[in-house]
Amino acid sequence: MEPKKTNFNTEKKLELADRLLLRTTDKGLDTLERLVLKGTLENKSYQALASEAHRSPKTLKDIGYQLWKRLSLALAQPVKKSNVKARLESVQKTQSAPLGRKDWADAPDVSTFFGRETEITCLKNWILRDRCRLVAIVGMKGIGKTGLTVKLGMGGIGKTGLSLKLAQGIQEDFDYVIWRSVLNAPSLDHILQDIIQFLSDQQETRLSDSLNTNLITLLKYLKQHRCLIVLDNVESILMAHGHDPYNHDSSENPTNI
Repeated sequence: MEPKKTNFNTEKKLELADRLLLRTTDKGLDTLERLVLKGTLENKSYQALASEAHRSPKTLKDIGYQLWKRLSLALAQPVKKSNVKARLESVQKTQSAPLGRKDWADAPDVSTFFGRETEITCLKNWILRDRCRLVAIVGMKGIGKTGLTVKLGMGGIGKTGLSLKLAQGIQEDFDYVIWRSVLNAPSLDHILQDIIQFLSDQQETRLSDSLNTNLITLLKYLKQHRCLIVLDNVESILMAHGHDPYNHDSSENPTNI
C-alpha cells in the first residue's frame, strides 16, 4: 500500500516547524512529534492519532505537551494544540521570500518523501548550525544514488532525493536557492554564468572570458546574500576531466578525490 500524500500546505508547516526547532534547540521533529503535529494541523484528535500510531492517547498527549513547549521557545510566544496552526501560518507570512529567488529548474518531485530523519537532521545541523560552506553527499557506483534524494521514503538509497529534500526543508533560511543537475557535465564557465545570472537577478548578462574574474564575481554575490547552491551529480564533471571520485586507490591514480 502506498503511503498517503501529505497536503502541500501541511508539509510546508511541518518543514517550518522542523527548521525553527533545529535552529533554536538543535533538535528537529522526531517521528512521533511529526505525527502529532501533522495530525494537529489536520484537526485530528489524540484518540484518532493513537489508532494510527498504535500508541496510547496519553503517550501522544505527553509528546504533544513537550512539543508545544519546544515550539513556544522557538517562536517566543505561547503555543498549544489549539493555536499551533495559526502560529505557524503567521510565521510563514513573515518569512515569504521574494519571487524569483528560488530556481529548482528540472528538480524531480519528492512529494512522497518520508523517513531518513537522522540523515536530514545531521545535514541540517552541518549547514544551519555549524555553518558548513561545502557539503558533499557521495556514494559508491552502482548502488542507486540518484534515487536517495528522490526515493528516500520508498527504499531508495541514492543522493539526489536526499539533497533535494534537504534543500527544500531549509530554503527559507537563504536569500537565494538554486538547484542544478550537472549530469551532462557542463563546462565550469557555463555553470558560473548560470549561477551568476541568477544571483544577480539577470543583471549580469555578459561575463568575462576569464575564469578568475568570473569566480571573483560569484564570490561578490555570495558575500552579499546567503545563498544555497545545490549541484546534483557533480561527480559527472570530475569524471569528464579524468577524475574518478569512486576510485580511492591512490597507487593507481594519486590525483583521485
